Amino acid sequence: MMEHLAPVADRMSAIIVTTPQAVALADAAKCLSFTRAVSLPVLGLIENMSGYVCPCCGEVSNVFSTGGGQGMARREGLTFLGSLPVDTELVTLLDAAEGAQADVSVEDQQAEFPLLHRYERTASFKLFHQAIGTLLQAPEAQLGASSGP
Repeated sequence: MMEHLAPVADRMSAIIVTTPQAVALADAAKCLSFTRAVSLPVLGLIENMSGYVCPCCGEVSNVFSTGGGQGMARREGLTFLGSLPVDTELVTLLDAAEGAQADVSVEDQQAEFPLLHRYERTASFKLFHQAIGTLLQAPEAQLGASSGP
């Protein structure tokens, strides 16, 4: 998938990440204002912590408010990349990987990507994969012009 990012990766750009709550959206608006002030292209917006993934069944429940990030993206003319829930399975996976890295050589880590293969089986992977797909489908002109006035 990284080879598809080459047209985007050769220049500096930003992705705005927010949670759906009003205070976080206000902070994200300040970040967006900064990107526009310095003419930094914004590739899109992600709403993080949008719900909670049940560790037993994988169902996403809306514990917090939702849709704030999508609404901000719409108002600001940004590409909405998607919503990512809190996923305790992913947190456990990352914590275990951090402890295991001390025992694995760099060559082994790069050759096998065991963390990626385990992550692909989590409930949140599909949502993240969709967000990346949205980013890759955005027209090149939109990517360069999305920093706005």
